[in-house]
Amino acid sequence: MAARLYTHRHQANGHWRGQSVGSSVIPKTLTDFAFQYLSTGVAPFYKNLLSTPFRTALSVDPLDADTRIELGATLYRAGRFAEAEAEIRRVLEISPSYAGAHYFLGGALLARGQAQAALLEMQHEDVYGGQQSGLATVYYALGRKAESDSALRSAERDVATEGPYLIALTHAFRGEADAAFRWLDRAYIEKSYQVQYIKGEWLFSSLQNDTRYKAFLKKMNLPE
Repeated sequence: MAARLYTHRHQANGHWRGQSVGSSVIPKTLTDFAFQYLSTGVAPFYKNLLSTPFRTALSVDPLDADTRIELGATLYRAGRFAEAEAEIRRVLEISPSYAGAHYFLGGALLARGQAQAALLEMQHEDVYGGQQSGLATVYYALGRKAESDSALRSAERDVATEGPYLIALTHAFRGEADAAFRWLDRAYIEKSYQVQYIKGEWLFSSLQNDTRYKAFLKKMNLPE
């Protein structure tokens, strides 16, 4: 099943799991495991066991694209981009039209300095998988600002309701902190499930010394 990146199957009834950060309870699902790994600041326990539950599940059903995309996305947000790339490519072998897979793959490639390859992935993404936000980010990395501006305007016009978090990511990457926080606040208000993963987003690195970033983490009940 190709789940839209904007309307993910693991959103928890409109609430963020950040409300229970710090719990010592072992996660009951792979998504909970991934969230606790990221939101607790990469605690050593979770760092050592990051891949274990995913690998166990995939040993039972190696063609489970949903579980594999969770593994790829978690590796991506943990900064393990080469491993993330391998897993997401496997997702696309299993399900070539899996929404969001090309976006994550493009992001992993961009993080590794492969902007041209990242652009090809974003061009193959679905509009509801983050295509325009992804294109705006990669075009900016390539120094093609006019095209970045155009893609970003398209995202803000066409998927503002579904994708405020990804739009915030693009603004952050472009160094536009005020706009990034406006879109983050919108994502928070609209209870976008993606907001809970803010600590694992390398595209937000430009915001991390901003006092508003720490305030946002506090609002999310996430540790600094």
